[in-house]
Amino acid sequence: NHPLRIAFLLAVVTGMRKGEILGLRWEDVDEEHRVIRVQRQLTGSGQHKRMSAPKTERSRRAIAVGDEVITALRAHRQEQADQKSRRGDRWVESGLVVTTSRGTPVDPRNLLTQFKKQMVVAQLPETTTLHDLRHSHATMLLKNNVNPKIVSERLGHSTITITLDTYSHVLPTMQAEVARITDTLLS
Repeated sequence: NHPLRIAFLLAVVTGMRKGEILGLRWEDVDEEHRVIRVQRQLTGSGQHKRMSAPKTERSRRAIAVGDEVITALRAHRQEQADQKSRRGDRWVESGLVVTTSRGTPVDPRNLLTQFKKQMVVAQLPETTTLHDLRHSHATMLLKNNVNPKIVSERLGHSTITITLDTYSHVLPTMQAEVARITDTLLS
């Protein structure tokens, strides 16, 4: 029930980068077609926060999401509307999905601090980083035989080579699965 849980969820189910999550606007969420469009990222921190283009041109992308994510986003949007109602004219309308309780952009350092605190609460290794959720997303997809090209597109990598080089540790497991399938086909 953490106020930033939607950010943590988006990291693990979309593979989006921290800045992309913090730069996500409601207008980028297409509930009808179940797609999140990565259009910008929040960079910097403190007084130096700013919106900028994504890391690479391929980082501008559409990520398909399932019903569970859409349901979570709808619930989050309602919570945000409730906060806005309680705050009245003290609410700062940013149009962002992930905001502070006042509607302002979340500082990336604060997101990381809150993530670390949640790791302690969940009794998970304190060395776990928010970026590890991105890696977990890619690893889960590859281990479930999702085409590496699709994984690369979801992550916004500039080439599939980056994806394959980064996640080569998953490939031996996939090779063993191919060998099992080949045996089945030949028997």
